Amino acid sequence: MATNTRSSASPGDPKRNQVGHGLSEGRRAMVKSADVYVNDILKHVDTERSRFSIKPVYLVGHSMGGLLVVMAAQRRPHDFAGLVLVAPLLGIDKDLDTCFRRTLARVVGFLLPAFPVASLDQKLLSRDPEAVRRFENDPLRYHGSVCAGWVAAIIPALETAVEQANHVELPIFIQHGTADKVCDPEASKVFFDKVASKDKTMKTYPEAYHDLLCEIEDVRQQVLKDIVDWFATRLPPEQAPPPVVADTSVQH
Repeated sequence: MATNTRSSASPGDPKRNQVGHGLSEGRRAMVKSADVYVNDILKHVDTERSRFSIKPVYLVGHSMGGLLVVMAAQRRPHDFAGLVLVAPLLGIDKDLDTCFRRTLARVVGFLLPAFPVASLDQKLLSRDPEAVRRFENDPLRYHGSVCAGWVAAIIPALETAVEQANHVELPIFIQHGTADKVCDPEASKVFFDKVASKDKTMKTYPEAYHDLLCEIEDVRQQVLKDIVDWFATRLPPEQAPPPVVADTSVQH
């Protein structure tokens, strides 16, 4: 299930974004609880399933989306057939997630949620200069600081999701770049090792940055091929995806 522009899809248009992202409503990159995001995902899944009788349902999540689809699957494990996590937010890079910043976010987050605790250099997302240029000039992307309120909401959710990794028994495929300086690839490995699923795969991409789907061409193509191949071996032949050509557009 892919999502894009709106937090609540209009009739006939299944595309959506999380609250506070893209064209959706809500304060930019601000939420009181990660459950707000997860509730929105589950509502969207239920809507699409009722409209199209979709079976099976797989969840694919990138970065924070990776964390959120894990949470969704942990909450309703029997509703989904599998998970694909692309550079998931299961741990934050240690240069960003310092003890001081985490403590500051916990203390200040509820009183001054907009208080800035970190910033993100767009050049850390991809080695493709053109992709970085699009990131920097995209009006639908959030270009402000990482705020204390968002961190205070996400960190407890992240910790709980990792603690409960042994509850995940669905087929799962995790992809991560070894040079990701946003989401910690080692945290993905810890999560992977704890997952109870008998059908689990993790693949790392040497020297790749965070946004694997917007990385340099050879990495991007390999990442997409690996996703398609993973689905092709798990779906009935009539539902298996065809070969995919990399889409170089930026997702919001």
